[in-house]
Amino acid sequence: MDAQPFQTDAALRRHIQQLEAALQARDEELQRLRSTQAALEQERERLARRENYGTMLFRQSQRAMVVLDPEIPAFIDCNEAAVKIYGYQHREEVLGKTPLDVQAEFQADGTPTRVMYEQQRQARIARQSGVTVFDARHQRPDGTVWDARVHLMAFHYEDRRLLQFTLEDITEQRRNEAQLLFNRFVVENTGPMLWLDTERGHVTYANKAAQQHLGRGLDALVGMAIPDFDPDYDVTGYARNMGELRAMGGHRMFETRHRRADGTLSNVEVMLFLAGQAEAERLIVSIKDITAQKQAQTQLLHAKELAEQATQAKSEFLANMSHEIRTPMNAIIGLSHLTLKTALNPQQRDYVGKIHFSGTHLLGLINDVLDLSKIEAGKLTIESAVFELDALTSQLATMLSDKLSSKPELCLRIDVDPDVPRQLVGDALRLGQILLNFTNNAVKFTHAGEIAVHASVRDLDEASVLLHFAVHDTGIGITPEQVGRLFQSFQQADTSTSRKYGGTGLGLAIAKHLAEQMGGGVGVRSTPGQGSTFWFTARLGLPLQGHGIDAAPRPLPAQDELLDRVRQRSGAQVLLAEDNLINQLVASELLKDAGLLVDTAGDGAIAVRMAQAKPYDLVLMDMQMPEMDGLQATRALRQIDSLRSLPIIAMTANAMQSDQQRCREAGMVDFVSKPIDPDALWQVLLRWLPERQGPQPPAPAAPVTAPLPAGAALHQRLAGVAGFDVQAGLRRVMGREDLYLSLLHRFTSSYAEDLAQLRAAVAAGDAAGAERWAHTLRGVAASIGATAVPTHAQALELALQARVPPAALQPLLDALQTPLQTLVAQLRAALPPEPSAPARSIGSAGAEEVVSRLHGLLRDDDAQAASFVREHEAVLRVALGGRFDGLRTAVDQFDFGDALALMEPGA
Repeated sequence: MDAQPFQTDAALRRHIQQLEAALQARDEELQRLRSTQAALEQERERLARRENYGTMLFRQSQRAMVVLDPEIPAFIDCNEAAVKIYGYQHREEVLGKTPLDVQAEFQADGTPTRVMYEQQRQARIARQSGVTVFDARHQRPDGTVWDARVHLMAFHYEDRRLLQFTLEDITEQRRNEAQLLFNRFVVENTGPMLWLDTERGHVTYANKAAQQHLGRGLDALVGMAIPDFDPDYDVTGYARNMGELRAMGGHRMFETRHRRADGTLSNVEVMLFLAGQAEAERLIVSIKDITAQKQAQTQLLHAKELAEQATQAKSEFLANMSHEIRTPMNAIIGLSHLTLKTALNPQQRDYVGKIHFSGTHLLGLINDVLDLSKIEAGKLTIESAVFELDALTSQLATMLSDKLSSKPELCLRIDVDPDVPRQLVGDALRLGQILLNFTNNAVKFTHAGEIAVHASVRDLDEASVLLHFAVHDTGIGITPEQVGRLFQSFQQADTSTSRKYGGTGLGLAIAKHLAEQMGGGVGVRSTPGQGSTFWFTARLGLPLQGHGIDAAPRPLPAQDELLDRVRQRSGAQVLLAEDNLINQLVASELLKDAGLLVDTAGDGAIAVRMAQAKPYDLVLMDMQMPEMDGLQATRALRQIDSLRSLPIIAMTANAMQSDQQRCREAGMVDFVSKPIDPDALWQVLLRWLPERQGPQPPAPAAPVTAPLPAGAALHQRLAGVAGFDVQAGLRRVMGREDLYLSLLHRFTSSYAEDLAQLRAAVAAGDAAGAERWAHTLRGVAASIGATAVPTHAQALELALQARVPPAALQPLLDALQTPLQTLVAQLRAALPPEPSAPARSIGSAGAEEVVSRLHGLLRDDDAQAASFVREHEAVLRVALGGRFDGLRTAVDQFDFGDALALMEPGA
């Protein structure tokens, strides 16, 4: 039997088994793949649900979220909360925006947002991961500024690195924090303050000032009842008083007395205020010690009563004297005049004529005495009415005609320059009185020749004109020694003159007072044997319409001669002690133009230290400065042996004789008035600066004036500014329009809001600080050419010097506010944009010391930093450049940490 078929079957069965095994393995693989696919489907569904859940959380979250693609860079996604917080209506308005589009231009600390954004971008690049939290100031489309706390997180999506911003509006939180900090500061740094529980009226808290006021520590005061320190309080009426206080709205003010721990009593003004509600209700008691004020009021009232009695007595005496003397004198003069018209023999006519002449002369003398008495009593007033100058001069010629007729070789000539306004506003009677006195004297002392009266314009603005009147004669003349005694009551050039020509000398003294009351002055130039020229100036008003004056600017007077002489001393070292930035700029630029080397000090204390550290040829010292004023600084310098001969020149807006005397007593050698007149400054410098030995350095080139903005000249731009004299302002900077524009810009930026600080100083009882502010404003405003503001500022300054009560100062503050705000507003509207300038570095030891002292105050969290910044703004603004505004804002908000950071060189 053949075995081959059996072998074939076996192989076939094995092959079939192998195929079945392979099929089973494939089935198992398919089953595994199906299981894997099912698992993948489940995972895909889970991921989809998770993504949908994340998207839902993102979209519906109440927290504002936006996604930024740094590669664009722009927002590519946001939720509705982000749309709302950014101030938009639709999501599409946010998409495509950048962080810079939704943030404010500057951050809370003054940092430009672009700078902050770049710093954050660099930090993110360095960090690459993690969450960054920072605060940023934003701005909505309607202009609303708000603060956000931003949580920034980087994440990857579809191979892209994206940034998610989560924002929280913290504006209200910031405001509450600032308010809390402010309240804490106010409570601890304001006047005496007590907190009482409203149920029993017992003390629960007392600040440091209250502890000092009552002479007791906090532990001793807590638990005390009101009668324990207020002897006048009726405790039985406490419940009734609280009910009345609630009915009055929770506020009440009254005066009472407080007893200190040592038993002494003080007069106080108490302000009650109910704070909180229900169980948290507290009675806040604010206390002001008015003991000194009460004493001063009593003394002032008594002095006022005495002065009023004396003034009343003097006024009644003057009135009685005027009536009693003039009545018989008028009878004598009138009857003698009538008698001269009757038939008289020669001897009788001679007698009566002499009676008439003597009576007329005596009446003139009496009028002079009465006028002088009125001047000394402050009763002589200057009228203001429209008059014609030609009529005044014609009347003068008529009044002189009789006297001139007796001197045939003497003639009168009256010249009025063509540019002198013919219609004026002022006191024509008093103006004619001065002219008549001067011309009468000229006729009296001149036998032959000419009496020439000349009128010219010295200064002109839209509202007034300063006229110069001169009376020249060809008479006997006066020696220099005799000139020194003129214009004083009962003084004449020479006693022999009195006997020969008559007169008392009262006329010139009265003329001087009248001219000064009309805003001018008097003077005389004379050569013995050749004649004299008596002159006076008077500020007169212009009618509102029809005066026909050409208001075009006149050329500035030449100052080259004096300036060239000062430049021969170029290289001299000058220390300028001045706290106001504008005054610093004016003075330093003038001095530098003259070739002098200038260092500045922001107050007297710094000036004393700088004068000891470096040899100076001369010091220009302002009288009123913070920390140490000019008088104190001068006295301190005069105590140093090496500086006893150092020329110290007073520089201030106070030009009264008493102020000059105080300067001399302190050790100053000369005086320069503010606003600074360049010619006057050069003259003083020439008197005291030593002449330079050896070859002189070349004189500095004339300053290059920056071109004026296109469209209009400077005078045309400022023509519509009320109460402003462009010509006067330019004259004080020697015609430098670039410097003048810089001063005007600084004035508008420095004094736009400062009146509020002045009111706060007055309300806080800081009379010295308010007086210094008013004094500085007066000088600065006059320097730039303002006319109305200096007048109001001076009135306020004088009232502050007299320590007038704050309530009485309010009308003066209101009177100053209107012209100041008007001036600032009109200047801002008229001035071209201020060119940007790089921040200036600290340039003197004085500035370095001011910055160092401020750094110490901020480091110690000393609240005096706020007042220090205000007092030294001029120096700090120059020293810190563009960082100053941010620093001042931070200090005003008592954010001393940010302020300290801004003082760092790289801030």
